[in-house]
Amino acid sequence: MKIAGREKIKEFAAKHSNTRSGLSRWLDVVEKCSWQTFSELRKTFPSADYVKGQVVFNVAGNHVRLIALIDFDSRVILIKNVLRHEEYDEEKWKR
Repeated sequence: MKIAGREKIKEFAAKHSNTRSGLSRWLDVVEKCSWQTFSELRKTFPSADYVKGQVVFNVAGNHVRLIALIDFDSRVILIKNVLRHEEYDEEKWKR
């Protein structure tokens, strides 16, 4: 998969250094994948949720929520937001 919006991960990791390794592992895994459907994605990330056209990943030992748009046809992930678990409020970001 191609990943757009990597700067959001870099900015988040700069502020929360304890999440760097988890985010780096997520990037490594996603770059090697070529999912064609959300069902295929769930085989790699079983805890991922699909909410209003966006995928929410639990990353870094469930401490981080990474919210992304995915175009399965073109194999592109656009990172929309990266939040600490405590910051994640589903009602705010999905409106």
